[in-house]
Amino acid sequence: MYRPSNRVLRWSAALTGMALLWGAFQWRPLYVSWKLSSAKALLDLGDSSRVREALTVLRSLEGVERPERAELLFQTGRALRRNGELKPAFAMFRQAQATGWPAREIEEQVQLGMFQGGRFDQPGPTLEQLIARNNSDPFAYELYESLSKGYLHAYRFLDAQQTLNFWIDWRPQDAEPRLWRAGIWEKMDKWEQAVGEYQGILKYNPKHYEARLSIARVQMSHLNSVDAARELFEQCLAQRPDDVGAILGLAECERRLSEPDAAESRLRSLEQRELSDDQKSGVWMQLGQILMERRQLPEAIDLLNRVVATEPHNSTAMYTLGLAYASDGKQAEAEKMFQSSKRLDEQFTRLTDITIILASQPNQPDLRWEAGQILMDQGLHREGADWMATALMFDPNHLKTHRSLAQYYAEIVHDPQLAAKHQGKVRELSPADEPTPSPATETAPPADLPGSQPGKSASS
Repeated sequence: MYRPSNRVLRWSAALTGMALLWGAFQWRPLYVSWKLSSAKALLDLGDSSRVREALTVLRSLEGVERPERAELLFQTGRALRRNGELKPAFAMFRQAQATGWPAREIEEQVQLGMFQGGRFDQPGPTLEQLIARNNSDPFAYELYESLSKGYLHAYRFLDAQQTLNFWIDWRPQDAEPRLWRAGIWEKMDKWEQAVGEYQGILKYNPKHYEARLSIARVQMSHLNSVDAARELFEQCLAQRPDDVGAILGLAECERRLSEPDAAESRLRSLEQRELSDDQKSGVWMQLGQILMERRQLPEAIDLLNRVVATEPHNSTAMYTLGLAYASDGKQAEAEKMFQSSKRLDEQFTRLTDITIILASQPNQPDLRWEAGQILMDQGLHREGADWMATALMFDPNHLKTHRSLAQYYAEIVHDPQLAAKHQGKVRELSPADEPTPSPATETAPPADLPGSQPGKSASS
């Protein structure tokens, strides 16, 4: 039998090692190219869930590929921008340009980021120029998406609707533009139109969970179609048996259809689970209503007080707690709750009126400041600051907004730099004979990067 010599064995081992090294050397670029292509495919014509998948793919290359590779930087910036992380995205684009990625593509993405943050008056290519120089489907998708997000961020609902209309006409199967258009109808109390949007999603994707759950929610809470809502909640639970939102919705249907025992059983089971604060409030609210109707008032009052403590802007909880107090003979406490509930309802009515006015007359910084002030009065400070920041998009020198944001950043966020930034504008804009409070700090804030996340303050 043949036995290889030691020399042959050594040569064989050396050749095997070289082959493995060569394979490893060749494997890395092939693997990276495949990952980058996969991420790009997810970003092209992909909704938010695919964008998050793309980010996961790109981040998996950390430690595998050179961090300064221009394509990796550019695609990561693109994914971050589409995911709403604008400041990190702009940083990635600067690095990508420094390492040789085409300046024109960087410029397009930066301008999309401007639009996405509601900054439509910044220097750079105009909308018409962008359309003329890039008519690819992926770019058109990103353009519709960034414009829609920017208009929604700035509460420019007519512009948002027009953009969403074009997007839906082009790609009627896409769910996101219909979800956003439904959100506009809901903000304007147009509930039938909202249901129509959700139904449009189900036409193309009968298994779309959020659309079905939203129809059930609107039918139960705003259209008083409790039987239809119950059927839809049951369909949702058949698809996702553990979904807390659907369980809460079905329990409320059962309570309203005079099946309190079935509703309580569901709610007591939910109490044993790990829930978010909002979900806990939903359970407490419904149990409080059931127990109040049974005149088990001490426990009902305890549960409803928990809801009010967790959600101080929940007017329904306050009113229900007032009814429980009244039934328990505590008239002073009841009247306090009734008055608080009435005030909140009046504020929300005014907020809806403002939203409707701004839909056709967006250039109203006073109304935008007022909407923000209403929300801040209710303890929704971040949401109020978001509203106020849009006033500065239309009037960068709006004094009331700078005053309110200076106070917000000093007392709520505890950000002395941003507080000083707005306080400086207050000093600049205030009449000469009007005293202004001292700024939180005299340190000048660093220059802001353009844009901001949708739903985040554009002034910061």
